[in-house]
Amino acid sequence: MRELDEAMDNMANDVLVGLKHASKIQVEFVKNALSKKAVKWEDLSYESQREYLKLHPKSKRRLTSKFKDKAEPMSKNDLYKQISELKAQQAEMPHYVPKANQLAIEKRIRELENQMQELES
Repeated sequence: MRELDEAMDNMANDVLVGLKHASKIQVEFVKNALSKKAVKWEDLSYESQREYLKLHPKSKRRLTSKFKDKAEPMSKNDLYKQISELKAQQAEMPHYVPKANQLAIEKRIRELENQMQELES
């Protein structure tokens, strides 16, 4: 009888640990969902729309943003700010974010760092 009680206690502890873990995941999910700002498709830049369509080739959305032939060069401060924001976003990114999204952020960081190096030289 004592062995049965111990087994039941162990099972109950396992269930509680599982519930705590599930609760943490749910809290993180809600925090992440609430922190995202709803953005209209039309308000996204040409590059953002194009990147989204690359990641979602079966999307019914189409490019609606006007393409600028000559983009204004960014200042060092603007580049540094964007790189910092992307790195912070990357650090806070949950492990379950699709690999394609993670790679897109890494690629954008490299592009901005290259632009920064070009400005410095």
